Amino acid sequence: MRKALICLIAFCAFAFAAAPALAGIVKLSGTHSREELKRTCESNGGAFDSSGGTNYNYGCVGPKGNVYCNNNGQCVGVCEACGKKASRFTFEESCGVRRRNG
Repeated sequence: MRKALICLIAFCAFAFAAAPALAGIVKLSGTHSREELKRTCESNGGAFDSSGGTNYNYGCVGPKGNVYCNNNGQCVGVCEACGKKASRFTFEESCGVRRRNG
């Protein structure tokens, strides 16, 4: 019984550790300025990150996904639905980031 319990705990630990790997990464088309991303991010309930990180210079942490950009405005999106076959939604909508006109 003890061996089965240890195996179950190990399996659960592996499942939780592997869950973030299920998120997809998609390269966004075009370029997106800091101001554009900040405006879009905040209007959709996200938190804009201007400090950057190891592999990006600015980004957005949104309720359904994250967007990371370099100083050239080239961005990638990371979310659970990213990279999956789209039916009737766009990447921006599936990751909680929508473009605003104007």
